[in-house]
Amino acid sequence: MNRLVLIGNGFDLAHGLKTSYADFINWYWAQWGYLLRGKAKRFEEDELCSFSLNEIGLGSWYLVWGHYYHKTNPFNWDLNEVAKLAREDRKLCEFKYKSPFFEQINKNFENKRWVDIENEYYDLLVKAKTFGDQYQSLNKQLDSVRNKLITYLCEVSKEQPPMIEEIKEKIYRPIERRE
Repeated sequence: MNRLVLIGNGFDLAHGLKTSYADFINWYWAQWGYLLRGKAKRFEEDELCSFSLNEIGLGSWYLVWGHYYHKTNPFNWDLNEVAKLAREDRKLCEFKYKSPFFEQINKNFENKRWVDIENEYYDLLVKAKTFGDQYQSLNKQLDSVRNKLITYLCEVSKEQPPMIEEIKEKIYRPIERRE
């Protein structure tokens, strides 16, 4: 067969799949927003971060936010905004990153609106050379981010965006004899 179809960097994005690291990070915070918006538990955590509701927040988040935030309804808020509020408002919640690697990823994402996770890992790996036993910790943090990314990509892969007709025609056209 003489026809070669290369699928490389950007092929997924060109087809409308939400597979960028920015999409992943937005998904991650939206998952937290959903959890925090609907729960009244005092403490929630995963491998990357933790949220601890302060005394002002005991009871229902809805009642706290409804009163504390001028009776706006957080159930209508964007889920990323819910997580952002919980991360930033120390009166409402104590937020902590449990992973310096993930913290660095988020700082760069917030500053630039994009992030290169591999580059962030490499930068921390180079710094870890001077600290010796930080390699294992950094690799565990990378595994945690990788596992979350796998979960996200499995969800995204269930979506079937429409294929761009021009590309579809080239891939699926009949194979000619000279090919």
